[in-house]
Amino acid sequence: MNECANAACDDATTAFVQALTGSGTLFGCDMMDVLYKGDVSKGFYQGWRDDVTPKGGYLLTLVNMGIVVTTANLIL
Repeated sequence: MNECANAACDDATTAFVQALTGSGTLFGCDMMDVLYKGDVSKGFYQGWRDDVTPKGGYLLTLVNMGIVVTTANLIL
């Protein structure tokens, strides 16, 4: 409860969502777009599902956990 005081959890979740969409300054880029475009020099090809699906899913799971923690804090 103390960790989420003063909307800290809400702010962190919002920052992470914005980083995934490219509208925030946390990473300075659209992380989902970066995953999709890949990096051929490192063997990651554009749209390669072996990279986009698990890594994108992991990032979206982190957002989901942030929403759950924020909601739980508001309810309690």
